[in-house]
Amino acid sequence: MGGFTFVTSSPGNQGISEEDLNKLVNFSDSISDASGLLVMRNDKVVHEHYVSGGPETLWDTQSVTKSFGAALLLIALDRGVLSLDDPVCGRDDMTVHHLASMTSGFPKPWDANCETSLLFEPGTDFCYSDGGSNILRDVVKDALGVTDLRTFFREEVMELIGASNWEWDERFNAGLYTSVRELAKYGRLWLRKGDWEGGRVFSEYHANLATSASNPGITRGYGYLWWVNSHGPSEPYDKYGFKLNPIFGPHAPRDAFMGIGASKTFILVIPSLALVATRSGSGFHSIQAGDSRLSDESRRFVDLVLTMVKD
Repeated sequence: MGGFTFVTSSPGNQGISEEDLNKLVNFSDSISDASGLLVMRNDKVVHEHYVSGGPETLWDTQSVTKSFGAALLLIALDRGVLSLDDPVCGRDDMTVHHLASMTSGFPKPWDANCETSLLFEPGTDFCYSDGGSNILRDVVKDALGVTDLRTFFREEVMELIGASNWEWDERFNAGLYTSVRELAKYGRLWLRKGDWEGGRVFSEYHANLATSASNPGITRGYGYLWWVNSHGPSEPYDKYGFKLNPIFGPHAPRDAFMGIGASKTFILVIPSLALVATRSGSGFHSIQAGDSRLSDESRRFVDLVLTMVKD
């Protein structure tokens, strides 16, 4: 496929307020000692900025890795080797849907396995689970029938979008190191709902499913490995050691969705605004830290991005 290259444009030519863009830059600079930021609208880069490092720097994306794992899940669904209704862990009451939507009942620790005690019965509540996402990784890998998931990921996703600057240890919960530019390419793939320059990485149908609330009766804020806004702002959440405030405000477009990592790494995609904003940072602040800092910083990032769009 290939064919895409980064082209720069002035903010004003893409309907972006330079004054408000500077506020986003200042905020991004303020929340970690090292960071990179890239804002792209209408396939044009209106800003690229680094506090340290540069375009080739590999950043620890932490849980943004989950949103990359979503592509592998969708490929398995598209190929018909996996269904969202397939049972997992030898249980009739737990499915792929539950693992991908964080409603399986598994606790957060990344090394949880099928024998780990559940916090609740599958499908009855929400708990953000690193362990559940890694169990999903195993399910997807088995369904695809591959022994080397990293090679499959490179050949079926990253090479197709021209992304070569990355490392990954095959976990779904974390472990992907990549550049701000590669994050932007991946965000662009999702903005285009799986299409890349006329070729298709995954289907639009499953892309829409993954970026819409998967269990709106339980939480409006999560799809399949993405934070979403399809059903409006989520409720404040304070359970199982998590304290999260809504990531999207009342004026955010309903098609906005976001990947968020504990390193304050973000992929924000808003298809209706033809906009992708990516940030990578340093440090670590767990989503299960007993305070809402990471969700509040994510919300501020979203709000500042929306404020700078003037058309």
